[in-house]
Amino acid sequence: FPVTITVCGINVDPNHPEDIAHALKLFVQRPDLAKKMGDNALQLAKTEFSRDYLSQKFLKGIQQTLD
Repeated sequence: FPVTITVCGINVDPNHPEDIAHALKLFVQRPDLAKKMGDNALQLAKTEFSRDYLSQKFLKGIQQTLD
């Protein structure tokens, strides 16, 4: 799959070392971008993958299935 730059990081094919190297080089050249993406990823993890959020989403799914 292609290299994809998102607001939370860079997705690369782990089977293509040159893609990984390209992504790392970008972060070395642009530490401001690496910091911003890291901050965005942390915020996403806190809001979309927190234990509270996921458990509420899971319980809502169970309730909808039972209704």
